[in-house]
Amino acid sequence: MKRDRKKIMLGILQILEKESCRKTKIVYGLMINFKFAQELLEDLVARGYVDYLPITRYYGITDMGRHAMRILEAAELEWQ
Repeated sequence: MKRDRKKIMLGILQILEKESCRKTKIVYGLMINFKFAQELLEDLVARGYVDYLPITRYYGITDMGRHAMRILEAAELEWQ
């Protein structure tokens, strides 16, 4: 069964809210393809929801990302 892109983005934001981490932790935490994770992370960075620190290769959530996560969580509750 194919998971919805928004649900996976929500999962990424939830992981990053707990702690900043590298891409591999996100890939293994959500059990998604590495290339797909890269595509989603690039999209989240472009939107300003996630910051990327090239020196440490860590991703972290921004305040804007926390706000978007709350909206996605609320929308997911409405869909159920």
